[in-house]
Amino acid sequence: MSVRIKNRGGCCGALLTIGLISTCGLIMVLGFGLGIKLTDEYACTMAVVQQHPQVIEELGQPLEPGFLAWTQNYESVPNGVKMYFTSSVSGPGGSGQVRANIHRWSTSSSYMIEYQDLAGDWVRLYSGSDPCG
Repeated sequence: MSVRIKNRGGCCGALLTIGLISTCGLIMVLGFGLGIKLTDEYACTMAVVQQHPQVIEELGQPLEPGFLAWTQNYESVPNGVKMYFTSSVSGPGGSGQVRANIHRWSTSSSYMIEYQDLAGDWVRLYSGSDPCG
């Protein structure tokens, strides 16, 4: 004697699962890839990169920031923020990577901004207190 169990989920259940996983993935990409772009620190970093003579010489103008900026570390603390992110920048001459390590407190700040040139070497563009403040 065999027992047959009806599969009531079928195709709709599989589509619902795929849709749910895709939605969660999209939220993660938007949160981690675009969220940092809304910060003053990101805007300041990209302003430094877009005005730096070496970046302009290699990539040309206009320089455009990449669509996503990946956050490896973001920590909001009572009197400030610590963050590390990477992004890209491109111009008529090619594209390069940018990374920034920022510690910003109510009384002081520390920025380190680096650019990976076309040869693949990391070049420090700025190291010091808030370049935009």
